[in-house]
Amino acid sequence: MGATTQPTKTEVPLKWEVQKRLEFIELRLFWDGRVNRGSLVEQFGISGVQATADLSKYIKMAPHNLCYDSKEKTYIAGNDFEPVFSQPEPEEFLSKIQQNSFYYLSNGLSVDTMQLPARKIDVNILRKIVFAIREKVSLEVQYQSMSKPTPNWRLFSPHSFAFDGLRWHVRAFCFVDNIFKDFLLARIVSIGQKRPGAMFMEDDHKWNSFVEILLTPHPKLSEGQKAVIETDYCMINGVGRLKIRQALLPYLLQRLNLVDEREQPEEQQIVLKNKPLPQNLWVEGS
Repeated sequence: MGATTQPTKTEVPLKWEVQKRLEFIELRLFWDGRVNRGSLVEQFGISGVQATADLSKYIKMAPHNLCYDSKEKTYIAGNDFEPVFSQPEPEEFLSKIQQNSFYYLSNGLSVDTMQLPARKIDVNILRKIVFAIREKVSLEVQYQSMSKPTPNWRLFSPHSFAFDGLRWHVRAFCFVDNIFKDFLLARIVSIGQKRPGAMFMEDDHKWNSFVEILLTPHPKLSEGQKAVIETDYCMINGVGRLKIRQALLPYLLQRLNLVDEREQPEEQQIVLKNKPLPQNLWVEGS
């Protein structure tokens, strides 16, 4: 949910714990269509008397948002329901049911998520890299590249971490290749000695340069298909805009299936409107 705002219908500021219970009432009404005293007692561990007081307070704030169903012995969302705290967000709701955290619901929904393979990162290796970044020093690292059959030692100067949606990388200056590049944390086999001196984040042009990419529906889609793609990707006048570090651009293009433009719209529903993009994007320690 977005930033919480104090309801305008109250004159006295609400205590934090009271506001959280009132937000719960509102969200339960919005997503579940009903709320009762027992749901407040169960969620917050308060007394029935306090739950009744909270419901009464919410009724005074938003009398049109709920009505009492004497047969069901519960409050039902009104036809003119209008949130008074902040507009509920779809992303938060879907995240909650993904985590099986049914904060809003009295009845669970069936939900499942696609499981991705776990990517193992050695906590001690990560800790040493974190310290190296903070201390602005370089590290000897043993790295297993996919372009070489065995791990090799190299000296690098790390400055940042990056997540591509699937894997964690450390951005560093490689003294072997003499460039800034990405190293997958899971492929760092071991850490050697610290070395004084470092190349800093400020020197990494691709990390500090931002690129705006423009997305548009594939030109061969029908008008109806284009319209739904524009809505799906929050496009304005047929164009969606994303601003991203140049160093992370290759990962974004890969995730969006935009590395190569496909002829058939069924294979690629969105395409790049602004081309060509910066050259030599793929510079990493894979």
